[in-house]
Amino acid sequence: MSRVSKLRDRYQREVIRLFLKEGMVITVNNGHFDICRRESDYGTICDAMKSASIDRLTIHRLTVVKADPIPFGWLEINHEGDYREMFADYSPGIAFIMDEFDRQIKAEVLTDARKRA
Repeated sequence: MSRVSKLRDRYQREVIRLFLKEGMVITVNNGHFDICRRESDYGTICDAMKSASIDRLTIHRLTVVKADPIPFGWLEINHEGDYREMFADYSPGIAFIMDEFDRQIKAEVLTDARKRA
């Protein structure tokens, strides 16, 4: 597994952990159907991912009784390509979170490249 692949996996898992820690539930869709719906278990979500080259995560707030039917946001994760394409697209509602992840990934990959040069 390449260094970029390891970074990709780590950051994808960090994003999932962040939303779960905030009390959200996540639906994983592979482009054809939902692999898991409104799940709050980290292991189940990670297992559901990577069934296709791009997974779409829909994030819902968890209310007292059930998940809010209106999504808080969505995120598309690309499992191929380089780090610049990892978070392929995301909704404006979570942009402030995802922009920080994009910045961290870019800084880490560039620092790693400089060490090898």
